[in-house]
Amino acid sequence: MKKIFQKILLILILSSAVISCNQKKQSASEEPEIEETEKIIVEKIKPLENATEAFKQNMTEIFKGYLTIKDDLVNSNLDETKASSSKLQKELSSFNQPNVAMETNDSFISASLGINLTLTALIESKDIEEQRDIFQILTVQVEDMIKKFGINEGTVYNQYCPMAFNNTGANWLSDVDEIKNPYFGDVMLECGEVKAAYTFN
Repeated sequence: MKKIFQKILLILILSSAVISCNQKKQSASEEPEIEETEKIIVEKIKPLENATEAFKQNMTEIFKGYLTIKDDLVNSNLDETKASSSKLQKELSSFNQPNVAMETNDSFISASLGINLTLTALIESKDIEEQRDIFQILTVQVEDMIKKFGINEGTVYNQYCPMAFNNTGANWLSDVDEIKNPYFGDVMLECGEVKAAYTFN
């Protein structure tokens, strides 16, 4: 398990460096549009990579698989979290790479490799708290992927609990603004807030 975590952290570092580099290349005219509502700020994000609508649908399915894992953690269900992680892992490996433009293939392969390793760690985990710790990594990876390629339906809400992991705080993603905390479950189900929301051009 230690080796798996080391691999995941290494891929996370490398992925973050690539994303940071790509973001610097964007001109000021490509900055996300920001629209403030009564509750939250909505960012209209232009993905960093050009992808077909079919490939964006793949990204949407990845996000939906992530949401299922999140809901299993909300319900504090160890076995269901493992099953959902296994299902998403299989779906990820079956996605049709030619649906994305040739120049983005390397980016997708790199991102999916990191997610695959994290899903393996979730499947092999021994308890729910370990899964919640690993879920932090999955959240970063999925958020990076959908910001890079986009999704073709819905809004993504970035939510945050300041009390998670001994008050160090942790984020998760949702498709609704209602708070259901995957890091505490029933213990503090509504602990958290919406930090941002993303829509995609």
